[in-house]
Amino acid sequence: MNKPRNIIEALRGKVPKEHLAKFRRSFDIVGDVMVFQPVEEMKAYKKELIEAIKLVYPRVRIVLAKKTPLEGEIRVAEYEVWYGKGSYETIHKEYGCIYYLDLTKVFFTPRLSTERSRVCNLVKEGEIVCDLFSGIGPFSILISKKKKPKIVYACDINEYAYNYLRRNIIANRVGDKVKAFLGDAREVAKEKISKKCDRVIMNLPKSAYLFLDAAKEAINPNGGVIHLYTFRREEENFEEKIKSIKQKMKDVGFNNFEILFSKRVREIGPREYNEVLDILVK
Repeated sequence: MNKPRNIIEALRGKVPKEHLAKFRRSFDIVGDVMVFQPVEEMKAYKKELIEAIKLVYPRVRIVLAKKTPLEGEIRVAEYEVWYGKGSYETIHKEYGCIYYLDLTKVFFTPRLSTERSRVCNLVKEGEIVCDLFSGIGPFSILISKKKKPKIVYACDINEYAYNYLRRNIIANRVGDKVKAFLGDAREVAKEKISKKCDRVIMNLPKSAYLFLDAAKEAINPNGGVIHLYTFRREEENFEEKIKSIKQKMKDVGFNNFEILFSKRVREIGPREYNEVLDILVK
């Protein structure tokens, strides 16, 4: 008998079709930890689901079921352990970089790997880059390893994320290229990196637009690029969303800018999307 290609295939014949049709198809694997958000049908067939996970992904050590959505500035959810034991800490590998992390304490999603690579490929030699909401460092460390920036400033308010960021800087041997800061983005921008940056990454989709004043403080007066991440529900008009962001840019003092690029990065829920705007400041 051939090994099932995925969890849903492994559950066929073990879970009634009408229930299996309602199972979520998305399961994130970070290192040796699997994370997913269960629906009621999945809870009813928990034993069968765990056996399917073990069959399809034998290297998964812990399975975490999300109990709450990502919340607050530090973007951390509550989880229930469905399978496994031991430390929640894991090591995730992506594009030749390694990241130590604990998903119960910090935000990280492998679903942004392609987007991280896209932004990395835009960085020019000698640039000064600022990652205002860096988390454990996946944007900052990838850029510092694959490109030749002058320096990458990485900032986060979550102390756990900051500590993992420092650890990951050492693990990836980029201590000469990445400077880590613990603190509020506005304070770091004003006190540590004011007017220095050629590129500002703002990966805090729920509220990054509220920190455009920090980006204004950080960016080089001669211009630069801002990568602004947002959330949008399908019922929100895209053009109206763009118009609102343009007005917020003007409100904090950006008078000459243009949107170079925009795209949907991923779907985060039913008819709700994570999007990015690349904004050239002149």
